Amino acid sequence: MTKMLSKLNFTKMQAQGNSYIFFDFLAGNLPDFDFSGFAIIAADNNFGIGADGIVFILPDPESDAHIRIWNADGSEADTCGSALRSVMAFLYKKNGGTKKNYSIKTAAGVVQGTVVNIDDSYEVRITINDIHTIVNSAKNELDPIENLINIGKWIGLPVSVGNQHFVVIDRFQEYEADITSPELIHRVGPVITQDPTFPNGINLELVKIINPRKIAVRVWERGSGETLACGTGACAAVYAGYHLGFLDTEVNVIFPGGEVTVNLNPKEKTCRLLGSVGFIFEGHVNINDILKRS
Repeated sequence: MTKMLSKLNFTKMQAQGNSYIFFDFLAGNLPDFDFSGFAIIAADNNFGIGADGIVFILPDPESDAHIRIWNADGSEADTCGSALRSVMAFLYKKNGGTKKNYSIKTAAGVVQGTVVNIDDSYEVRITINDIHTIVNSAKNELDPIENLINIGKWIGLPVSVGNQHFVVIDRFQEYEADITSPELIHRVGPVITQDPTFPNGINLELVKIINPRKIAVRVWERGSGETLACGTGACAAVYAGYHLGFLDTEVNVIFPGGEVTVNLNPKEKTCRLLGSVGFIFEGHVNINDILKRS
């Protein structure tokens, strides 16, 4: 880390409405200040820039960049599919379109990706490795039915995609309305994501199966609340749906903020996630002004 700076330039980006504020530190060291407090105010829609979280882009000796991610509540996240795809488009633009393939380090490991289409928007594909069921005690990961758990009346499968998700599929529920309704996610989201079953919190996906190759999903993210999309959540939802016998390996995932495509390789436990990302605006913030409000 280095001594305090007074002003930081930023770029705000979104992937299916899942928005993050990016701070580029590739040319220098990360300044020393209260990252958690800074994230809370910077992500606030009323007193800050407004976003689902913030991302610091840092140099890494073995990858194109190392990203650190803070949620809107100031907690640090292990990984994020939307932020990963966005930062690859950011680097593509920064490099003048001369490099399409990127390797990004996160707290959950290194993720590879490619900018595949820029005609109308930035389309980015990433590959997420080591997707697996979060096994209950000594139960068998190869039998996901055994690992379904109940939180209240909600039956879900815990899945790791570098971060943790609780996937609730409508086929297991007796619920009288659309499982992806805004009312339901706001009522159930805070309860499930903070349940003692998951001491460190968890992300929630409520999944409506339209057909074996199309699903609709609502998300409540640990540390951010409802978001319009979630890249790792898309992979978790398809993984759960496939292993529970409802979905194919290639699935179109519809979020309130847009659509992504997931290609699952069950044998290798990998997910290829493809979707568009967009630049919203650029600007700068005064660190001291932000921290005074934290």
